[in-house]
Amino acid sequence: MTMKKLLLYSLAALLLIGCSPQRSAAQYNGSFSLQTVQATVANGATCTGSAQNFITNQNIPNFKNIGQTSHLATATSTAATFQMEIDGIDNLGNVFRLSDLQVGVPTSAKGGLVVTASGYMANIQISVTCTATATFSVSYSGSFSPQPPNIAGALLVAVDKLPFQTAPANSTSSTTFQTPGGNSSGTIVFQYSAAGPTGSTIGVQCISNSGSNLGVFQFTLGTPSTPQLFNVPASSCPFVSITYTSGGASAVTYTLEYVFTTSGTNNQVDPCASPGVFKSVAVFTGSGTNVGNLLVTASGTTQIYVCSYAVQVSGAASPTAVLEYGTAGTCTGPTVVTGTYAGAAAPGVYITSPAMTGSLAVVPAGKNLCFFSGGTTTQLASVVTYVQQ
Repeated sequence: MTMKKLLLYSLAALLLIGCSPQRSAAQYNGSFSLQTVQATVANGATCTGSAQNFITNQNIPNFKNIGQTSHLATATSTAATFQMEIDGIDNLGNVFRLSDLQVGVPTSAKGGLVVTASGYMANIQISVTCTATATFSVSYSGSFSPQPPNIAGALLVAVDKLPFQTAPANSTSSTTFQTPGGNSSGTIVFQYSAAGPTGSTIGVQCISNSGSNLGVFQFTLGTPSTPQLFNVPASSCPFVSITYTSGGASAVTYTLEYVFTTSGTNNQVDPCASPGVFKSVAVFTGSGTNVGNLLVTASGTTQIYVCSYAVQVSGAASPTAVLEYGTAGTCTGPTVVTGTYAGAAAPGVYITSPAMTGSLAVVPAGKNLCFFSGGTTTQLASVVTYVQQ
């Protein structure tokens, strides 16, 4: 190798060494970890009787949104009626419920309530509605766990609803809320503080998201101050409306509790939904106007579970038809279990409700099932499938 070539190779090697990247010294940028949020949202606040909303953008100390996806709210209250939920608010300001709806203040909840939710939104809102002039306190915890922990208090809130507490027995009251599992299956526990008025009733109506009636269950109350339990059959029930109808003057109060059947339990079976339970059929044909027409007669202490029905009424002038229950052969003092179906002149009105996943209505013990025809009728026909037990 010539001296000239050797010099050229050496120069190239030096250039390559100078252009190669140099290793820099390691740098320490500190420790990083996901943060949690703890905040006292309200402390001894006074209920207004309307929804009181607490949002992460309201500059409530420590109540902020740093991206947490797991939310937990705890509350205590002296209110006779109390509702709480956790909502999410998107970038457009739309509000979406993320949690189950707390209804009432169970005495077995160790003095407090627990509601959980999951999901990341632009803002988080805790909404409280309680009896005016009462007080409440709310705390919030936010974290980054994949989902809220399965807390016993949250499970109690989900299945045990207390829509009426120390409510006046001489006043008719109604409330509507979303069911925890989209099903009506459960037990109503009712109790007067002392002997209550005669003839009071409880109505349970299942409603779809569009407001359509999916089923009605009616229960007649006794007057004693001991707890009265009523099994509500399983049926499709996204929303439930509960109505206490007072039987008359009274100075006592009452508490109404709705304990929903939890998923996986089988402590009650709707006879209409059970393939192993025989269904009876009642048929009526005839004529009559503005009168109850007997379909099924009461039998001892058994209830009548209506599985399906079809009714046809024809007449000269706007006939109507409705299913109801009451006493005697014409269902005296009736309670309606369906909406009123109205039709024009002949051929009149025809209504039908085929068997669904459960009972369409439950007639209390001691009551007869009838269908009522109104307007000017010339011909009546009805068939009902039912279970009496």
